[in-house]
Amino acid sequence: MSAENILQNQYFLGYVGGPIAGVFYSWLFGNVAVKQQEIKEIWIHHVSAPSPKPKGSAGNSVSSVEEVWLYILFAAVMVAVSSFFIVLFFDPTSQAIATLSIFLSLFTAFGVLTNFLVSREIHTPYMLLLFVSAFIFLLINFMADRALAPYANYANSLAAHYYLDDISSIINSIVAFYSGLSGVQIAYFLLLIIAYVCIFLTSIVALFVFLFYSVTAQLKPQSSQFAWKIARFTHKYSRAGYLWFMIVSLLFAFLTFKGTTFIYGLKALHALARFSR
Repeated sequence: MSAENILQNQYFLGYVGGPIAGVFYSWLFGNVAVKQQEIKEIWIHHVSAPSPKPKGSAGNSVSSVEEVWLYILFAAVMVAVSSFFIVLFFDPTSQAIATLSIFLSLFTAFGVLTNFLVSREIHTPYMLLLFVSAFIFLLINFMADRALAPYANYANSLAAHYYLDDISSIINSIVAFYSGLSGVQIAYFLLLIIAYVCIFLTSIVALFVFLFYSVTAQLKPQSSQFAWKIARFTHKYSRAGYLWFMIVSLLFAFLTFKGTTFIYGLKALHALARFSR
């Protein structure tokens, strides 16, 4: 196995590179206890200056039904095309998400352990990130792969047939992809894509939350401008709204990959159709 293959292996990165990075992380942040009151005082003193709100411009309202249907058609085409490419590149993107979740799991585990040994405090943000990142790994490897694998194999077989070397071949492959699916299969496929995107967004939010608490833990008045920029950028992701976003997104993805949301969604639509008659 070549060095390139080893470095591209997510399990090597997670279980070998992860502990190495975790040791570095514990050395970097291990002697600093994350105390919420100290963080709040530093934050208020240095970065809580109110920023001017941009003046909102009153957008032109859509005046005709034709424009509304044009926007809907454009949005539907964009969703169909982007969903096809998401499932076409499912393997590399899922490996990237799984690798990120492994790193976050190991980093947060080392952070919780280090802070516990130093300050006898296990901080809620780290514990939540540990559970979130571990759940992301389980969803990607054991549920998303099983649910989206048939669609991914189908899309890749069409890509191999049409080569995707020009615009016409790309359009033909996308049309062939949706033409080979029934209406129910397309609906379930799009629901799976939404769940997959929710997992991706959750992993990004978890990364930003981790960066905020890790960087803020060692912030001082004389810290570098780069550290303060990271803290300012990731500060909003420490709010409770993003925590609920991660919880709801993972729960929705879990129920979708199990098929629960699709089944009960169909039942709700049938009940609505009978009620409207």
